[in-house]
Amino acid sequence: MQHGRSRKKFRIGRREAPTMSKRTIRNLSHRFDHQSDDLLAVLKEIRDHPPRAAAIVAAALLEDSLRWSMESYLTDSLTEGDLHGLFSDETAPLASFHGKIVMGYALGMYGPAARNDLLAIKRIRNAFAHAPRSITFETAEIVTECQRLSYLQAAKENVDRKIMPLKDTIITTNPKNLFFDTAKISLSPLACNRKQLC
Repeated sequence: MQHGRSRKKFRIGRREAPTMSKRTIRNLSHRFDHQSDDLLAVLKEIRDHPPRAAAIVAAALLEDSLRWSMESYLTDSLTEGDLHGLFSDETAPLASFHGKIVMGYALGMYGPAARNDLLAIKRIRNAFAHAPRSITFETAEIVTECQRLSYLQAAKENVDRKIMPLKDTIITTNPKNLFFDTAKISLSPLACNRKQLC
């Protein structure tokens, strides 16, 4: 069975390079090139926003990257409608961030450290999205959740890591920095290939 590499290349190319007359606002949310400066620029832009907006948007970018990576594991015979039924319909099994995280782990896309951090990022995102009170990265419950993030340390200890190696990285204890550094180090491998994160 062929995996989605060739199909993805065609589909992604078609999405990323529409003619000027066919460009729509939907084109802005299609897969980005993980090797471009766009990723770092987007992360910097997000990080500089107020905490609530920053956490929600960073998690949304991670969720989208997880979907794009997951698509490369699927059979070539899936149509756009099939993908919509898997990821976007109201009752789609992989419509939620949680569903994508669990399935990504089941597919072997990443190990337990990355899975646990993605689940923590989801919980942090949900707190910022739904809390009817003012919260920041200094709110006690958010600090506790950020302190559970361990993927940075696991990635740093992975001497074979090729994408964004971390061997000389100093891992901060600042909750906001832990959150965004974890998101940053998780994004690039998710967005680009079918290899495990750790």
